[in-house]
This record gives sequence, structure tokens and C-alpha cells, in this order.
Amino acid sequence: MSRVLVLGASGLLGQGVTRKLIEHGCTVIGTGRTGRGFDELKKLGASPRQFDVLDRSGVESLCGQVGHVDAVVNLMSKMPQKLRAFGAEKDFEEYNRIRLLGTKHLMKTIEATCRPERVIATSHTYVCSPGGKTYVANPGENASLDKHTARDMLKMEERYDGEYAYDYEFNKKDVIDVTNMFSYASEYPWVDAPVSQVVQEFNGAAYRLERLTAAYKHGFGIVLRLGFLHGPGTAFGKGGAFREDMLAGKVKVVGHGYGQWSFLHVDDATDAIVKATTNKSDLAAPGVMNVCDYNPTSTNEWMARYAYAVGAKKPPGKVGSRLGMYFCPHLFFYCSMQRAAYYPGFPNHYDWEPKRGPMWEPCD
Repeated sequence: MSRVLVLGASGLLGQGVTRKLIEHGCTVIGTGRTGRGFDELKKLGASPRQFDVLDRSGVESLCGQVGHVDAVVNLMSKMPQKLRAFGAEKDFEEYNRIRLLGTKHLMKTIEATCRPERVIATSHTYVCSPGGKTYVANPGENASLDKHTARDMLKMEERYDGEYAYDYEFNKKDVIDVTNMFSYASEYPWVDAPVSQVVQEFNGAAYRLERLTAAYKHGFGIVLRLGFLHGPGTAFGKGGAFREDMLAGKVKVVGHGYGQWSFLHVDDATDAIVKATTNKSDLAAPGVMNVCDYNPTSTNEWMARYAYAVGAKKPPGKVGSRLGMYFCPHLFFYCSMQRAAYYPGFPNHYDWEPKRGPMWEPCD
């Protein structure tokens, strides 16, 4: 029987993953920062533990108590329910701290203590550049790029930690050739995005998590880049923040609206994470992989369909490209610049296929 440590088990994805892992015969230790949702974890049969990944001593204490596990599933996140036009930098501060500093604390500790066979973490398909920069350049070019990225990571850590927390010895993997790590996802996060500081820092935090997880040296490091989550409990589901704004007529497309979105139902995401944790076939592989449905859709199309499906009075209005780029460039990027994800790697290696339909049918 496998022992699995699920970090962020009390969250939306975490509870579903915990339930399915237990059904699969695994013993699950689930964590949360506040203790909220622990009663539900106990009912599922998991052993809940409270800890804060930003507290290095707390991470070390947890791993010391848990001991060896077969897999660690990192679902820790703090995504805002709404993406505001103004003040979005503050909305993502906690998310960026968890991804930047929390990942460093976690990976350094489990490499020294738990040493699982697999470490699985979740990222996002929407962190990549609209131009599609790929890891097909020669190793010299990759190394040059990564040195620049490592410098950016140091600056970001200084902002979020208040000091130079960058551990170069531990993170020397930031200047290696990472062609194999990203071969299934085809591209690296757009950490030098000129369009928006919000996008740049969000992508940079995701990049840090992806690099440290994929470079795990005692087994498989697997990063699943999930599409925009929809379904019950998400911003698009019944009672969700985006749905309520759509019903109130507050949603607008920023720019021309030709940006392509890749979606994923929350239940399909749960299935994929469990597959990555338990599938031990010869085809299983480490690295960064996109996980999304097969219905990439432009902003204009999916918003119009979604508005109709939820009974909104009219499709959303628009904000011109020039105004959007000047006043809310991060929204302009998501509405009009991002592109669909490339997804064959994970289905081929882990015997997974999305089973749910497009995000607008049904919406509840």
C-alpha cells in the first residue's frame, strides 16, 4: 500500500485527489494551512496535518514526522477568485510567495528526508508566451536564458521574503540545460513578459515551481500544467465569482478577444493527478506536461457561449486594445494574446483522456 503526502489536501482539487487516492488503496496524509476542511479529510480516511509551507522549520518538522512516503503531491496555491483590472499585483502576492519560497523550502526538505519516488505538482497552461518560445535551442542558449531567469528569481524572492533568500547551491539547477525537462510541454513560462508586471511575476513563480519539481533527483519530478479549471467549486461554477459577475453584466473582453483558452474540468484534473501519482507503467515519464481538454476556444467565442448558457442578459462588452494595454495589460494578455496549449505528452504517457465536455455545457 502506497503512502502519499498531499499538500493542500483541504482545497478544491485536494479533496478530490485525496478521495480517489484512498479509493485506489493509498494511505494519505493531507495538509492544510488553516485546518479548514480537516473534518472532511478525516471522513474520507486521510490523516490531516496543519502546516505552513512558508515556515521552513514547519516544513522540516512535518517531513520529519511523516517520514518516508512513496509520493508527494503538491497542490498548494492561493489563487484569487477574481482577476481585477486594478490592484492585481496584491491579489497574487500570496500565490507568488507560496510558489517561490514555499517550493524551495519543500523541495530542499523532501530531498533530504522523505525522498519519495515521485513528486507531482500543478502549474498552468496559460503561463507561456504567445509566440511559443520553445526548448529547441542549443544548450548554450538555454544556459544563457536560465542565468537571466535565475537573476529575476532572486529579485522576486527579495521582494517577497524581504531578504536575499536565493540559495544558489541548491538552485544551481537553474543554469543547466533543461531541454528534457520541458520536452513534453514544448515551452517555458514567459518570465520576461513585457506586457504586464502581473503576468511576469505570476509566470516567474510558476517557472520556479516547475524547474525545482522537474529537477527532483531521487525519482520522478512531474509537473502538470492544468488548463483553466471549470466545474463545481470553481469561479465558473454555480455561485462562482466569474459566473456572478457575468450574470451582473460586469464582464468585458479586453482587446480584440482572439486569445485562445485551454480549459479543464476539475474532475478531469483530479483524474490526471491521481494517474500521475499511481500509474507505474513503463510509459510513465517525468517532466513538465500540459493537461487540458481538446476544445481550445477564443475569448470571444467562449464568453458568448458561457453568457448564453448561464442565462446572462447579453454577451460581454469590449474594452479597446489601446485602453486595455495601457490600463489593464494583464487582462489584455489573457483576453487577446494567450494561445492554446499543446497537450499530447501526458495522455500518451499516463493513459489519460478528458471525459467532460466544454466549460459552457453544462455550467453547473
